[in-house]
Amino acid sequence: MRLILIVFPIALTIVYLALLASRVTRPFAVLMAQENYPVELGTCAFSLLAGVQALLLARQLKRTRSPKLWRAFYITFGILLIWVGLEEIDYGQWFFHWRTPEVLARINTQHEFNLHNIEGMGGHTEYLRLTFGVGGLIGIALSRWPRFRLVSVPPILLSWFAVITVLAACDLYCDIRMLDTNFAKAMDVMSEVVELMIAMAASLYLYLNARKLTV
Repeated sequence: MRLILIVFPIALTIVYLALLASRVTRPFAVLMAQENYPVELGTCAFSLLAGVQALLLARQLKRTRSPKLWRAFYITFGILLIWVGLEEIDYGQWFFHWRTPEVLARINTQHEFNLHNIEGMGGHTEYLRLTFGVGGLIGIALSRWPRFRLVSVPPILLSWFAVITVLAACDLYCDIRMLDTNFAKAMDVMSEVVELMIAMAASLYLYLNARKLTV
């Protein structure tokens, strides 16, 4: 299981890039990363799961009288994860088919009921993905100090945060340089896969940290 945990993000990246590289499988790979398809729905599911995990972990820390700062961190993290999960599916707009309010539709680049596509923010979420990846790497570095034991990132998740950081950095580079190459297009599709890996990594992080309370 440890080996699977370490290899999974690397294998997922290689497989998806291979699907995008082939003319035969590229349409399938692009489709799977679009609205209301497996990659996006998986991101939503894991984000909501991780959000609940974070709030439960905060409650566990309260019972053990852990520092309030760490409880506040997990509560904030949990709320943000739930928000991300709901944003991913536009708060159910395309499941229930309700119209975007006119006031929001005017400033939303895709005329959807969400905040991440508002003018000025839409198309620049790679900064958030990069921040998550770098934050995870910093969290792994903090695992060396016992005082950060309850919030540090378990080193076994290094491959997850390394892959997320590298892919987010590549996507950001393409965006800054305004590239229109096949590589840039592949990174645009991979950004959806990175969001799925972020949600999964968050869930794993919270699961592993919850186990620390029982050890």
